[in-house]
Amino acid sequence: MATIEKRPYKKKTYRGRASYIDSYDSQGNPIYKRKDFTRPTAKEAKKAAEDFERIKAMGVDINKRNMLVADWLQEWWDSTCSRREREGKPYSSNTILSYTYPLKYLKETYGDLTLGKAENLPEKAEAALWYKTESVGTARTRRAVLNMALQEALFKKYISHNPLTRVKPFNTARRSAESIRTFEPHEIKQLFKLAEGTTIEHAVRIHLALGCRAGELLALRWTDIDWKDNVVHIRHSVNHITKQLSDTKNHKIRRVDVSPETLRQFQLQRESIPVQFIDDFVFPTNMGRMPMVTVYTFKLKVIYKKMGLKSEK
Repeated sequence: MATIEKRPYKKKTYRGRASYIDSYDSQGNPIYKRKDFTRPTAKEAKKAAEDFERIKAMGVDINKRNMLVADWLQEWWDSTCSRREREGKPYSSNTILSYTYPLKYLKETYGDLTLGKAENLPEKAEAALWYKTESVGTARTRRAVLNMALQEALFKKYISHNPLTRVKPFNTARRSAESIRTFEPHEIKQLFKLAEGTTIEHAVRIHLALGCRAGELLALRWTDIDWKDNVVHIRHSVNHITKQLSDTKNHKIRRVDVSPETLRQFQLQRESIPVQFIDDFVFPTNMGRMPMVTVYTFKLKVIYKKMGLKSEK
């Protein structure tokens, strides 16, 4: 049980004392030890002692709590890659690349913190710390990577709780219709012209016609197209973090009516695919696998840059 006392020879100083079981003797009786915490107020001293007792009772590794967040992120990533290789499911080069930049940012930003200090941050400080970024999508990706690493640290009892569980998922208010600038007719012509001859030539035209998300576009299969009724069914989306198919954002199947010109673009896309890959994804990779959102958006950004536009458009 934590106790506090005022230190008589020092003004405005309190000592919190934590008692915990360190080991057991030969007869099975517990051997207690104590640890003192000096704080400027009685409340802070008591909290420090109680937190230490709680951590010891949970069996948290005290030495690991002093590990830097940067060191733990690297250890977690190395062990994750090794485990995947042992299971015969190694990460692809695209997946490794998608983790590289978030890990680099996290290690640079939070690397001077220890795991123990990171878990004790106030909630408001956590929200400001974890989301120190200018892009909503980037913040969500970094949060997902950091959350996985901290959950692993919690499972191994390096920390007593995951601080991200106390922070609301990052979100922003919807932008008003006036703040969203759409493509001008001349920009669409320029976009189509720059996309000609590239691997996303037909994808760009179909993307604009459907008005769907990039993940939903890349998740399209040939069975989703109703050639007779000129309808495309949007059933799934490619998750850019897990690299797997998932439900759409609102978990609903959408029915989109398309023009004959859009169906012609689908037909041209079908003719450009090797015969052995023609029965699965509409936009497969060169190996016939599921396409990645990051690859498609990167190619779009290259075109946007040539047009002198921002990549968020």
